[in-house]
Amino acid sequence: MSSFDIIELTPSAAVDTDDTMTFTYPSGNASRYAQSGEKLIVSGLMNTLDQAADTFTLVYGASSVVVTYKDDTSIPAGTKVTIQLPLSEKVGVHIVPLYVNLAEIAANGDVLTGYVPGFNGKVLSLDFNVIAPVTTASKRADFNLEIGTTDVTGGVVSVTSAAATPQGTVIAGSAVTAANEFTATDALSLEAASVTAHAEGSGWLLLKLQNLDTLNEYSA
Repeated sequence: MSSFDIIELTPSAAVDTDDTMTFTYPSGNASRYAQSGEKLIVSGLMNTLDQAADTFTLVYGASSVVVTYKDDTSIPAGTKVTIQLPLSEKVGVHIVPLYVNLAEIAANGDVLTGYVPGFNGKVLSLDFNVIAPVTTASKRADFNLEIGTTDVTGGVVSVTSAAATPQGTVIAGSAVTAANEFTATDALSLEAASVTAHAEGSGWLLLKLQNLDTLNEYSA
């Protein structure tokens, strides 16, 4: 399978600096994409542009990405333009499994402090895989990530009594939407919040990270 989507369009009017073009996703939504390492290929000009402030910028939407063209060379009407969007699930993705005994999470606070992945990357998701089910009602622990001292926007997984059964269940975290990129020296921490202490239960927190160094090497 390809590690990126290739989407084509042929503008009916010339595209000048600061004009926009809208590329519709072939399937799914913006969460499929790495949102880094994009390329714009202008066939008639024999020109391939890497995403940058002075080449093109992007705004990812629910079903399409809007590209603002920043290059000085106008694209003539009728010229095929292709965008290459790397897929987040394909390039440089790592799953970091973190075992959690829920009964040991007695209060709000860090479960993991100061983990340095050691590469430039981004947080893609956080989920919980139930190993030992929870049988005592009305218990809860919400897990979220920080980069340094800043909370990642989204990526909160709520492990409640009702959700943490049966064995093998995967509790999905909320979508990660912002504040999720880190440098090679940044530290990640995992917090528990809204804790009503569990009496039993265990599982794996599945932290999905993307290595942007690998992605950029692939896209070069």
